[in-house]
Amino acid sequence: MIGYGTAEVTWAGGQAPPAFFVWTYRPGEGLRVQQGSPDMAPPLRLPAHWPYLLRHLSPASRRDLRSALRSATWSLDLCFESKGEACWYAVQGWREADGWHGVCTDVHARRQQQLRGERLRQTASELALAREPREVLEVVVQQARAALGSSRVLVVQRDADGAHVRVLAQHGEPRDAEISRWPLPLDAGCALCTAIREDQALFLVRPDRLLCHPYAHSDSSAAAVAVLPLRAYGRTFGALSLEFGQPRGFDGPERAFMTEFADLCAGALERARVYALERELREQAEREAAERRVSEERYRALVLTGSSEVWISDPQSGQVRLYQVRQPLESQTESDPWAWLETVHPDDRETARQRWQQALDTLQPFESRHRRLEGDRWRYVVSRGVPLFDEHGRVREWVGSITDVTDRVLARTRLEELNAELEGRVRERTAQLEASTRALRAFADFAERTGSETRVETLVHEALEVLRQTIGERSAAVFFRLEGSRWRAQNWLGLLPSGSEPLELSADDPVLRSAAANTDALFCEDWRTAQGPSAAASGDYGAFAFYPLNRHFGRAYALLALGLRDSAAWSAENRAVFRAVGRGLAVALERAETNARLEQQNAVLGARTAALEAFSALSRDLAFETDPMRIARRAQQIVLSLLPGGYATYFEPVGDRWRLRAATGFLGHPLAEYSARHGLPLEATRDLYLPWRSGQPRYQSRSAPWEDPSRNGNDHAGASACLPVQAGGRPRGVLAVTLYQPHPWGAADRAMLETAAQHLGLALERSDAAAALAEQHHLLEQKSAQLEALNDELEAFAYSVSHDLRTPVRHVLGFARLLEQRLEDRLSEREARYLHNVMSATERMGALIDELLSFSRVGREALRLETVDLAALTELVRSDLEPETMGRRVRWEIGPLPQVQADGGLLRQVLTNLLSNALKYSRTRPEAVIRISALEAGDEIVLSVADNGVGFDPKYAHKLFGVFQRLHREGEFEGIGIGLANVRRIVGRHGGRVWAEGQPGEGATFYFSLPRESRAPENG
Repeated sequence: MIGYGTAEVTWAGGQAPPAFFVWTYRPGEGLRVQQGSPDMAPPLRLPAHWPYLLRHLSPASRRDLRSALRSATWSLDLCFESKGEACWYAVQGWREADGWHGVCTDVHARRQQQLRGERLRQTASELALAREPREVLEVVVQQARAALGSSRVLVVQRDADGAHVRVLAQHGEPRDAEISRWPLPLDAGCALCTAIREDQALFLVRPDRLLCHPYAHSDSSAAAVAVLPLRAYGRTFGALSLEFGQPRGFDGPERAFMTEFADLCAGALERARVYALERELREQAEREAAERRVSEERYRALVLTGSSEVWISDPQSGQVRLYQVRQPLESQTESDPWAWLETVHPDDRETARQRWQQALDTLQPFESRHRRLEGDRWRYVVSRGVPLFDEHGRVREWVGSITDVTDRVLARTRLEELNAELEGRVRERTAQLEASTRALRAFADFAERTGSETRVETLVHEALEVLRQTIGERSAAVFFRLEGSRWRAQNWLGLLPSGSEPLELSADDPVLRSAAANTDALFCEDWRTAQGPSAAASGDYGAFAFYPLNRHFGRAYALLALGLRDSAAWSAENRAVFRAVGRGLAVALERAETNARLEQQNAVLGARTAALEAFSALSRDLAFETDPMRIARRAQQIVLSLLPGGYATYFEPVGDRWRLRAATGFLGHPLAEYSARHGLPLEATRDLYLPWRSGQPRYQSRSAPWEDPSRNGNDHAGASACLPVQAGGRPRGVLAVTLYQPHPWGAADRAMLETAAQHLGLALERSDAAAALAEQHHLLEQKSAQLEALNDELEAFAYSVSHDLRTPVRHVLGFARLLEQRLEDRLSEREARYLHNVMSATERMGALIDELLSFSRVGREALRLETVDLAALTELVRSDLEPETMGRRVRWEIGPLPQVQADGGLLRQVLTNLLSNALKYSRTRPEAVIRISALEAGDEIVLSVADNGVGFDPKYAHKLFGVFQRLHREGEFEGIGIGLANVRRIVGRHGGRVWAEGQPGEGATFYFSLPRESRAPENG
């Protein structure tokens, strides 16, 4: 069947298209095809025309046919394609009068054979260029896809054991199942293993997915599979698996082509394997040869650079050839096999002969250590040798070496000597460590006994006890202290020389003078033969030692002495113990001295701290003191309590003289006191003028109290200090301290005086501020009293005016109503309007008077504070305002409200005014929304009333709470303008405040605050 577009030609009986047929094409009749044999079937008319014919031609054949139709006769090979298959025909045509005529011959087999031959030649040429197995596999996979049209290629090979198959190369993404199953056993029941086992190609036209490959699964898309064994030199070593996505018939030529392709691939793979094996063997041989050369060179270098000699012995002749390493080109041959023993030391000769004979008898390695004569010296050598056997197991020769080990033997001997010397040093060092350990134990014992002790007597006693217990009972320990020109024993333990208690020695004694000048312990041996007063006074002792203590200015003022009765020399152990105890006592005495100094300094610092605390107390006590001179005298008393005898004065400039404002202590002379109290010249008194002008203190260790020509008869001034006193950022006066005796002003004294001057200035500044505050408070009380009187008068006037105006207004309103009743029928329209206006104005005046009376009454009535529940009060006010909500939609949003301390009646007026205003100004809205809430802010409770009414302009918010103040016209909203004024007055009396926020057309929010705790009510 050959298809042309939508029409298909089927030959009679369902047979394949003929190899030869005749065709005719006439315009209007279509294409006629007739089989070209004697029993030719009747012509078959095709409904298709040239477009259908052209559609099934390959692009190249279509171009060739269109070009050929321009000629009268033509002959072409055309390729027809249908459903993925191609078929080649040799077509001839000629033009006649009635149309085109021609014949068509099937040449598909010939063309396929040519194409396969070309592909085999191309594959062979590419495989010939590939040398490595990897390159061959790449060519196999590439050509299998290109030449055979395979969609999936797999190349497998037997393992070395021949029982398994592994993958060499593949094309396509591997599946997980594939990866997990390789390598496969050769006896697996799949096409791959079967082809290798049976050495037979398998062509599966409709493959069973489980028989094709062991890894096949349900989604396998292979329509045909060919498995080709790979064989070379009569051995099947693998297989080539080809999968095709389209059905294949695998005819004879195609099977032969695939088999020949597989043989080409197998030969190339085997050739590449042999090439790789040859290359590996060649490289291995080269590596082994290189290693042998390196080993020979290394051995030759080792022998030539070493201290060994090589010898070779022939077992047949017994000759020994000796190769001198130091002269590698020369050798010595001994015909007598035992001649080499003549150079061996006589003492070692027999032993060496026995070992060589034993090696010859047992054929075991030979080794001998002996001395050998070289020139005129004996050298220590080690001779070793091993037998070398031939292929029959007989000894071919003996090969050995002689190594000179003289240096090694001498080094070992020297090492043994050094070890002996080291052991002696270790024993000596062990004795020293034992002495040090005993000294450290004594020092630790002394430190444990003393601890944090600071009393000198206790420290000395414990040191003497430790010495006696450590050194022994046959010793005496003494503590000397230098008193004038004598060393007096103050503490001792042990027997002292008879008749010498208490022991006292001269400071000029040469031994004691040397010990006092020394920085370390002084050990005196052979004490009985020594000269001097100290040796004569203690002649019963064989050795004495002294340790200097309390060193000051290069000499000691105390000595620790230790005497030995039974020994005239000091051992290293006893020396170490005495030094350790002496150092410990020296450190303890220094600690005690330092502790005493610190206690003294702490006492001084305590006194100064007390003075500072006194200044601090002065600042607290006189915080509101209005008498500045009292403050100055208290500061002077504190300063004098911390200094030697003297007096303190405080001066302030008045005009051109210094005036004494405060003085403490005796000035030293009546004339000086008189001059100070009656004034001193401003600039002439330089001790006061200079610090006041410069702002810097003036200290003099020796000076007159005031530098004026007369000195005022004061002859007792020793030292003076004048410090400026600043108050409010300007100089106020000078604090002067004068001592009767010269005194160096130290850093502590200056800090204390400057602190005193600073505190005095601060106190004076606070005193001035307190006085000014008291004056302001007095003026404020006066103004408050005047304001209260004016408020009382104003309230009384308002009450009186409003009360007195009510009766006339009531009369006017009453007579106007009578007039309206009497003249009702006789009044014109204009007269009636005039009378109505009079009555309305009179009624408004009456309302104003009533509100004014209420406003006045709010300020006059006393507050009655009580606990008010705001939630309940709000509900009560809402019920009162219920008539105003009739016929309106009003939504109340009331949050949690607390309880407060307030006047319940007045607070009800506040809520009534605020809620009625909210209802009034929101009546223009379809639905009025009024929100009431409360919050705690610090020490206040803030309540707010918000509405969605007409609002107000915030720039006029300051007028809201004024009397008779309105922000809207009377025609828009009724009212008098006194309600919010009442709100502010009531909240103010409770200690709170009021304010409001709003925008035109967006509503308004009114706030008022009340104190969290009740306060004293305020009038007003």
